[in-house]
Amino acid sequence: MNCGQASVLTCVGYAKRVYYPYPAPIIVKENEWLAKNTNTKDGPKYLNKYGYFTGGGRISYLEDLARNYWGFKNSVAIKGNSCGTIDALYNELTAGRPVIVEVITNMAPAAVEGGDTYHFMVLVGMRIRANNVCSDVWVNDVGKPNGRGNHYWLEQFKESWATSGNHCVFIRK
Repeated sequence: MNCGQASVLTCVGYAKRVYYPYPAPIIVKENEWLAKNTNTKDGPKYLNKYGYFTGGGRISYLEDLARNYWGFKNSVAIKGNSCGTIDALYNELTAGRPVIVEVITNMAPAAVEGGDTYHFMVLVGMRIRANNVCSDVWVNDVGKPNGRGNHYWLEQFKESWATSGNHCVFIRK
């Protein structure tokens, strides 16, 4: 699983105003760092440079990657509905910072065994209507070859995002 690492790289690139046309070698370096730095008393979480993940605490590992590998010391992983709100996402976007969101692949409403599963995407836009209500969102899906600028209606996004408990990562310098 590399969607989280690729999402961190996407946000870092945006903040640094750098485009990484060949991200695979960089993601391998991120994975090597994660393998070295996220092992716990329960055993390794990332077993090799290809990012094979064995479970537990993924969203916090993305925060660690942003803070300690990339130097974005003010990054924060948001777990749960207390801070993971549409308003919080909007505030990050208006500050010029895309947000990593944990949803289900293809913005499905639920994970399906052998099918759609938990996935990280980069939220890059929200449409606010005249009545100050958000109606739709745009994400970059790092897991798809043409995943840039995918559009979803807000209700579909909220339903998929809720499956993770509204987990997200704010990448901040």
